[in-house]
Amino acid sequence: MISGIRRQKLHTRGVDVQGPDRASCMRFACSLRVLNRVLALAVTLALSSCGGALPQPNAKAPPDESFEVVPYPPPSALVEIVPPAPRSDAVWVNGYWSWGGRFYVWERGGWVLPPVGTYVCPWSARYEDDGTLLYAKTTWHAANGRVIDAPPFLLPAATPPTEETPEPATVP
Repeated sequence: MISGIRRQKLHTRGVDVQGPDRASCMRFACSLRVLNRVLALAVTLALSSCGGALPQPNAKAPPDESFEVVPYPPPSALVEIVPPAPRSDAVWVNGYWSWGGRFYVWERGGWVLPPVGTYVCPWSARYEDDGTLLYAKTTWHAANGRVIDAPPFLLPAATPPTEETPEPATVP
């Protein structure tokens, strides 16, 4: 009799069930699993629609010859405030840390109008098998792969002042 009571408590945990009705408990548990999956999907869709991706330029991985040995990885990215796009055909380029030979320098991001047929190779860092750290700075390339100057900003990001960027805060 004690095992019957335990079984009833196990099955009725949080559910008002008359007696040890396993079938109704299983149906209820199944409906909870379905509800959890539907809620998880709804939350995922809601969160993905909240972010609203910024338009990005065409991008490729940096070529192997653009990597150089650096003694330590770049710091975490700085916060940048993205102003509204100045034109409908503008794309957003994120700010990044650029290796300056002895230390990293923050390169502000912003809205640009990329020349036709160009692409960007965003900065990248990687370790070799022997532990050597390699870094490639962000570069812009013509369609033939030749490195070109970065397009000028139509509107730069606003960056709160920090120790790394001691200039006054900029606003869009």
